[in-house]
Formats: sequence, structure tokens, C-alpha cells
Amino acid sequence: SSDVCSSDLAPSSSEARNKRLALEKLHGVKNAAAIPEAWQNLGDKDRAIRSAARIALEHLDPASWAAKALAETDTDKALGALLALARASATDPAHRKPGAPEPDAKVKGEIIKALDRLQAKWDSLTEQQQADLLRIYAIVFVRMGGPDDAGRATLASAFEPRFPTGRKLVDGDLAQLLVFLQ
Repeated sequence: SSDVCSSDLAPSSSEARNKRLALEKLHGVKNAAAIPEAWQNLGDKDRAIRSAARIALEHLDPASWAAKALAETDTDKALGALLALARASATDPAHRKPGAPEPDAKVKGEIIKALDRLQAKWDSLTEQQQADLLRIYAIVFVRMGGPDDAGRATLASAFEPRFPTGRKLVDGDLAQLLVFLQ
């Protein structure tokens, strides 16, 4: 017999699976009513649930949730929402169809400004949050174009003193970003 009460345990795998499946049902649904459900799960501990929530947002018109993404103060939710905004706002150039609109420079600037606010809290971020932040910068630069010279210099001066971090998950992406910024 166990001394651990079942209510003391993390949600069961079936509960997590059911939550993920409910979020996946929102994929492709063009209804802004899906935003609150997706949003509350952007910071879930389960990576699959976070991904399902982010993808649900990506299927919606970014105009209906971009302001919320740019203003989000919860780090995990902000990371998920900013990744969704970058992905929903611009197609990877390798997959962009001829004649497709160029990425919106204003949206790019707003995403970078929001990422910079998170980057300013670098020392308080977990290793996973740091890795996610670097990944989102990379996705923004690939999909929306690199920063201007001033932006490159600002980011390089912010990240160079932090390299190496000693964190395996972070150092490879940080090295790639620093090389890109040169």
C-alpha cells in the first residue's frame, strides 16, 4: 500500500492527453472564442499541451490576439505566444509562394521588442526558457529578416558577455545567434 494520496500526484497521463486532444480540436478552427482556451495552456508544464495551445493560436487571425501576445508578462505564455505570432505572421522563405506579401516590418519590430524584454530577464530564466527565447529570435530572423545594424549591435552586446553559459541546451543556439549577428 502506498502512503501517497492520488490527489497529490500530477495530473494523470489520460488527463493530459484529453487536454491536448481538446486543444488539437481547435486546430484549424477559425473562431476567436478559442483564444482563452489556448492561452491558458501556453504555460502548461506539459510540452505537448503547450505546443497544441500554440498551434491553436497559429490557426487564428493574428490580429485577434497579437496585442495580447506582445503584452503578455508570464514568461512561458509570452514565449509560446511570441513564437505563434512569428509563425503566423510570416512564412519561412523556403516555403513562401511567389507574390506572397513580405513580412510586416512593424510586427517584426514589435515581436523583437517583446523578445528584448524577456532577454533583459535572462538571468532569471530557466535553461529551457533561455533556449526557447533564442529559438524564437532565430525564427523571427529567418521568417521576417535579420535586424538592422543597430539591432544587431544591441543584441550582440547583450548576448556576448553571457557566452558561454555552461548550459548545453543554450550554448549551441547562443553561439549560432552570435555568429549570425556578426
